[in-house]
Amino acid sequence: MLGVLWLCLLGALGLAVWHGTWLQAMLVGGGTVLLAHILYALIRGSLLFRCFVAAAFMVMSALHINQAQGTLEMHFSIFVLLAFLIIYRDWRPNRRSHHRHCRSSPGVLCVADAGSRGLAGSGRDLRAGNGARRIRHHRSGRAGVSGTHVLQ
Repeated sequence: MLGVLWLCLLGALGLAVWHGTWLQAMLVGGGTVLLAHILYALIRGSLLFRCFVAAAFMVMSALHINQAQGTLEMHFSIFVLLAFLIIYRDWRPNRRSHHRHCRSSPGVLCVADAGSRGLAGSGRDLRAGNGARRIRHHRSGRAGVSGTHVLQ
């Protein structure tokens, strides 16, 4: 799973070249991969680590979506990364259960979507530097509604 996170970081760096989002790629993407390696050394194989990886996948998806200014195509990374969890038979981070830590993947998705909607509505900039632009987010509302349904 760490290899998949590294591929996500490479994707974030590629998007940074295209959209000038180097600060986001390095802080969010690099920080996520670094934290994943630290936790791997400390708690590898545990349920908590697997739930962290699921949350890290959604953080990387949210990063890619934000870097690409909310384009619809970037939203498919959510489904691709969730498929990795299913392929590796780690269903617990995606499962609706009574354990709050097992809701990491859909929970992170809901928080990221709500946060980006709030910032988009306020007109705040998420980029640093001279090329700062306002965030543009899709208005369909599907990601937030879908994630909220999973949490219920």
